[in-house]
Amino acid sequence: MNIIQVNSHTSYSSIGRTTSEMHEVLLAQGHNAHVFCINESKEENNIHKVLSFFEYRINGIHSRITGLQAYASWLPTKRMLRKWDKIKPDAVILRNLHSDYVNLPLLLDYCNKNDVAVIIVLHDCWFFTGHCALYMAINCNKWKTMCCNCPGLKNGNPSWFFDRSNKIFKDRLKQFGALNKLYVVGVSKWITNEARQSPIFAKAKEILHIYNWISLDIFKPKDTYHLREKHGIENDFVILGVAQNWSRAKGFFVFVDIAHRLKDFKVVLIGNIKKELQKYMPENVIATGVLSSTSELADYFSMSDVFVNPTLQETFGKVTAEALSCGTPCVVNDTTATPEIVGDCGYIVHNNNIEQLIEGINFIHVKGKQHFVEKCRNRAEALFDKNKNISQYLQLFNRLKR
Repeated sequence: MNIIQVNSHTSYSSIGRTTSEMHEVLLAQGHNAHVFCINESKEENNIHKVLSFFEYRINGIHSRITGLQAYASWLPTKRMLRKWDKIKPDAVILRNLHSDYVNLPLLLDYCNKNDVAVIIVLHDCWFFTGHCALYMAINCNKWKTMCCNCPGLKNGNPSWFFDRSNKIFKDRLKQFGALNKLYVVGVSKWITNEARQSPIFAKAKEILHIYNWISLDIFKPKDTYHLREKHGIENDFVILGVAQNWSRAKGFFVFVDIAHRLKDFKVVLIGNIKKELQKYMPENVIATGVLSSTSELADYFSMSDVFVNPTLQETFGKVTAEALSCGTPCVVNDTTATPEIVGDCGYIVHNNNIEQLIEGINFIHVKGKQHFVEKCRNRAEALFDKNKNISQYLQLFNRLKR
């Protein structure tokens, strides 16, 4: 089959890694697979860059001024679609499109006119709202009927002046409703159930759930004494946090509070921490900066006794699944997809309640990590195996041929 994936990035970020991994599998299986993105061009490997940095910046300004995201990028999208004419896609997989690099109406119109199957993969909620990628923090349910007067207009990719959420919602109702071959994949049971309540997807042929996958051969329990020795924490109980860039919204001060209350434990934070935040870190916090590889990240997961994810809005939570795969129990919130990912392999708290967080960490400390390792690994193998989960997409592709 001729299969195209569209995502903002390849290789970089969890969704970018997912895109690249699927691309490699499709090529290995003999499909004519292509990826269109903004961060790299490898024509020999069928990876195509959609637009220049200048075009990308212009599109970003356009979306903020007009309030219309994914309505600019007319010329870059036309160039992309000319390449599609040569590829003649049977199916197009749409992932993260809210990065100001494609014109969504043009793209969907092309798929409709050329009878191309469209597979929406819901890494967030953007496809079925009039603006928001995530709406849980503002407790908004307008997407179930009709978006308007958007309370999240200044969040995510903000509109500086205009609320166009009602127009965008109506356009998506029409555009997605016109597709003859629309399939929607939720990366967790939680977001799949949300999608089933959306009028935008009312005419979808299928709305199904396929978990994101992780590389079980990379993320696995390891002997990491060398890493503990490197940080001088050979005999310490280690609490791990992971983010690309730490901020208040990412839970930085949750870890600061934990470190203050659990002075005999060590807190390891992976990711970039700005200088203005570093002054708040207690002495028992170790900051690693951004790691160079997934293998190194797996080492830190294996080294740690517990992984804490303070995020309140997760449509999947790849780092949580990766921690489980390394045999590390997790302390997470009771919102969105996170509880279904962790199951009984950790401790569930409410809304980052600090007393419950401390209770959960102490619970795992008393039990000991070894009590959880096999259970965590077994759960990861059962739910997040790359070969099993990609095979579900391959089964979907086979259904498209009927």
